[in-house]
Amino acid sequence: MKIPYLTDLGRPRASSETGADHLILSIVTAWLLIVGIAVFCTTIHGIVNHYSPIPFSDQWDGYLGFVHQLRLGHRSAWWEQHNEHRLVLARILFWIDAYIFGGRNIFLLIAGMSIQFFTLLLFVKQAQKGRTPVPRLAIVGIALSFLFSWIQQENFVWGFQSQFLMVYLFALCAFATFGLGIADTRPRWHGTYGASALAVLATLSMGNGIFVFAILCFQSLIMRRPWRELAVLLVSGGIVATIYFHGFQRLDQGFPSVEPHTALRLIPHFFLVFMGSAAFAAERDITVGTIFGLLSLAAMTYLAVSLYVQRAITPYRGFLIAGYALVVMSAIAATLGRYPMGIGQATVSRYDTPMLISLTCLILLGLDTIKNIKWRGIALLGAAILATWIASFQRIASIDTPELFQRNLAVLSMKIGLHRPDLTASIYPPQGWPYISQEAKYAEDVHFGPYASGWLHDAGHVRFSPSQVDNSVCRGYFDDLKHDPAGTIATGWVVTKHQRTDPVLILLVDNKDQTVGYGVSGMPRPDVKHALRTSVNAGWTSFALADTEPVAAYAYTNATFCKMTRNPD
Repeated sequence: MKIPYLTDLGRPRASSETGADHLILSIVTAWLLIVGIAVFCTTIHGIVNHYSPIPFSDQWDGYLGFVHQLRLGHRSAWWEQHNEHRLVLARILFWIDAYIFGGRNIFLLIAGMSIQFFTLLLFVKQAQKGRTPVPRLAIVGIALSFLFSWIQQENFVWGFQSQFLMVYLFALCAFATFGLGIADTRPRWHGTYGASALAVLATLSMGNGIFVFAILCFQSLIMRRPWRELAVLLVSGGIVATIYFHGFQRLDQGFPSVEPHTALRLIPHFFLVFMGSAAFAAERDITVGTIFGLLSLAAMTYLAVSLYVQRAITPYRGFLIAGYALVVMSAIAATLGRYPMGIGQATVSRYDTPMLISLTCLILLGLDTIKNIKWRGIALLGAAILATWIASFQRIASIDTPELFQRNLAVLSMKIGLHRPDLTASIYPPQGWPYISQEAKYAEDVHFGPYASGWLHDAGHVRFSPSQVDNSVCRGYFDDLKHDPAGTIATGWVVTKHQRTDPVLILLVDNKDQTVGYGVSGMPRPDVKHALRTSVNAGWTSFALADTEPVAAYAYTNATFCKMTRNPD
């Protein structure tokens, strides 16, 4: 028996469709494509602009700590929990980055963008297979605009976040695979077993991957598939869940307690803001985010229910509905786990990836259901306006990044044996000082990543030598010297002859030409940029012990020392 919704595929062009309608559709398609390409290019620029090889936050234990455990012979580290997740596939990427590409994050950032690009290709391929009336280039423009939006910058510039992108790629692949071979109501095992295998990969990517089995069951029901297919999904999901939760420990996150009446108000609010976080990012307004999330959820609910009642859920439409449903389940899980920390947690950048995927699914589903070309053109125009509005956030990709300089100072202070909790907090929770100092020492001992070469490797080792001074290789000033309980802080600016964009090591020297402190450049100095018309962040900060008195500062570049002019007191 043929399924009714397959009988109208390839229908001839309606007589009501005019050349003007197609012209408008073509113009809007070109607009979407231009916006999408602009978003993609500015995001690439943002990744380069925000690049840092320094481990950050969970990367210290989830990546560097994992590599450390492997070196100690603890193979169980592959399966150990990271919070509520088992990051098996992400750890494969971590291993490759550490052992093949030097542990400098470059491979991980490329991998993240590649994962998102494969997600884009999946959307385009599914639309093509579903014979959607939406122009293919419009789909490319929509996918580029949302999937590569800088709103989700945390997942693009933080190498540890590859699993956050990976879980949705494997989940969407599972939903696409489940629709393979559907032409009637007979079971087709290649799609069912293939989807189950991809759901396992999603589960091994991140904790919410376990939801993929539940969504596949939902997809089976809305597509009215035979019960035998549903049974396979239920059994395989049960087996995977049993293995996944064997020995699972629910960790105490230390979140504040919330009164029941407050929770009843906070939970739905958190959920809706999560679902509308792109609008929040564009407008920086919680109310706008809440309304956007509510409208998105209402629109998808209406479309899904209407299509189900009409028996019009094609494999392509089932793929889009399932993709949106996974984001809803992920939002629920994030809400129940994070709401005690306040609404602000619903707007963190990493949560924008699933929200943008849900938005892509919703727009493509809505466009696919519109048969009249004039209304389809109007809907596509609405999508283009929305994409343009969200793309306004791309301007953030080119701003200065003082937080990266703070991270450099944090690892520098640890490297030279200073304890500065205010700086360490920029790369790891303050209470984790004993752990992070241990891992930093390990990284130094094995020459891991940024500790293998460059300014961080040289800090604490290079000593000033008057015979290696060449003041022609830089311009700079030693501006200020302050004392605090932890030691001495010196600041200034430096621009090397070839305007290096990577940080420059700074040495502090006393009146006997003895090295008494180290620093690094990279702090934003708009005044220097304007005066010297340079593109580098020229400011530097250096540390020395409290009982020393630096009298000079030198930049160390290409095994040469360059003295910076000391401003008079």
